[in-house]
Amino acid sequence: MKKASIVIINHNYEVYVRDAINSALAQTWPNVEVVVVDDGSIDNSRSVITKFESRIITIFQQRAGHTCAVNAGLAASSGEFVLFLDADDFLYPKAIATAFALLQPGDAKIQFQLDTIDRDGANLNLTFPFFVKGFSAEQVMEQSLATSWYPWTTSTGNLYCRMYLEQIFPLDPIRIFRSPDSIMNKLAPLYGSVRTLRQVLGAYRVHGKNRWASTASDWNPQTAVNWLKLNNEMEALFLELAHQRNIPVRRPLVHPFQKLEYEIQVLRFVPHEPVGSQSLLATLVECFRWFCKARWETCSGRLTRLFFLVFLAFAPIKLLKRVLPKARSQKDRSRFWKLTLGLTRRTV
Repeated sequence: MKKASIVIINHNYEVYVRDAINSALAQTWPNVEVVVVDDGSIDNSRSVITKFESRIITIFQQRAGHTCAVNAGLAASSGEFVLFLDADDFLYPKAIATAFALLQPGDAKIQFQLDTIDRDGANLNLTFPFFVKGFSAEQVMEQSLATSWYPWTTSTGNLYCRMYLEQIFPLDPIRIFRSPDSIMNKLAPLYGSVRTLRQVLGAYRVHGKNRWASTASDWNPQTAVNWLKLNNEMEALFLELAHQRNIPVRRPLVHPFQKLEYEIQVLRFVPHEPVGSQSLLATLVECFRWFCKARWETCSGRLTRLFFLVFLAFAPIKLLKRVLPKARSQKDRSRFWKLTLGLTRRTV
């Protein structure tokens, strides 16, 4: 029987880590190993975690960062398949069993949807990410080879094949200085098929300290700088490994929408930062190139996104400071922004 390792990464989440551990232990799949890596917490996390010690594997390390924590977690685990569960999230009981039902030989990972909940566990009715119906492994590969990106979810929504992970681990904490799940997702199509479940199998908690999700009150242009720096490192690594594996990648890559959005934000708000394109004009050229090449999206979706990018490029800064926090919030989106987002999503 296939064995799954659920590796829980914790740092100062004493109020949430108990739920994460319980959800891992409650999986209906009978062969599940639970590993908890505490990355130098200074709250009461250790006392919470140690109450489960007879049922889990524990690692308490000095603060080394998220990337080093996942390195330690993979090294301590033994399952043929691995899911990295953030300590502020949790899985639904049938998550592993449902993912295994989709698994085929040669797969690098299975990805699935998550509910979005608030700090108290209330459902915010913002299921993510949006996967089109019938989103196939072939479509994942097409988008990946064109842009080095495809729709994926945060770490909690991915079950990875260990044979894939061992080819890219240990991750370099200098290059991948944050959000190691991003590089695991980006590189996966180079090592095997990526299969997608349009099914909600866990919950992502928005509580104000998330790396990925934001609320209107905590939006900051520095987020764009950090993500663009990380993207540049990940894109370079993607190209290096594609070349090593003789996998043909589009040259030059089409910049995905997310990268274009961050590039424009950096150019408008923090132009002194040495990341991204050299000029706004060059970025706008890339925006129109993306519009022409991203045929996997509907015309209405591409037009809506293109309009948003042009708006970012030319709207007054004062207006952008009012609009962006609402547009980019995962928790506090207005009806207008929900409707706008709906235009970018293909319905079938």
